[in-house]
Amino acid sequence: MIRGVSAQLEVLRERIASWHAQLPARDRRALLIGAVAVTVLPLLALGWQVTERNNAAQTRIAEKRSVLRQWISQQPQWQARGFAAVPMDLSLQQRIEAARNAAGIVAGAIGVTEQTSRTVLLQLNAADFASTVALLGQMSAEGVSIETVELNAAPSPGAVSGTVLLRGP
Repeated sequence: MIRGVSAQLEVLRERIASWHAQLPARDRRALLIGAVAVTVLPLLALGWQVTERNNAAQTRIAEKRSVLRQWISQQPQWQARGFAAVPMDLSLQQRIEAARNAAGIVAGAIGVTEQTSRTVLLQLNAADFASTVALLGQMSAEGVSIETVELNAAPSPGAVSGTVLLRGP
């Protein structure tokens, strides 16, 4: 069977070579340029795509390094409040609770309930609005996104009540 296929391929190769030899020189050059273009253009597109993905990855790495530098710069403030550090390997709920404690927000003002491994519900009960915004900004710098927000003014000035659903990276 292999000999039959091999013989058929040889006949096909001879027909193509004969057809190619009968073409005018201009058509042979055009055919060569077309073959090169069909080969090179996909390789260039692949190289461009790899470069773009590499640049996007480098951007994400730079953002993560920026967040890490920010965490490191805040370590003295947390240590002054009696909190050793906020480890990056904690769950989303633990990181939010640690950041809440580090910001000096009492547990009764912001309750943290884990919905799934990647989503956490914050329950605000007369929480200081500025501290809450700072906490959300810190979480956002870590890649945590806000899914839903329902806030109402609390009776005391500068305080809010409601819920915030957060989704972690």
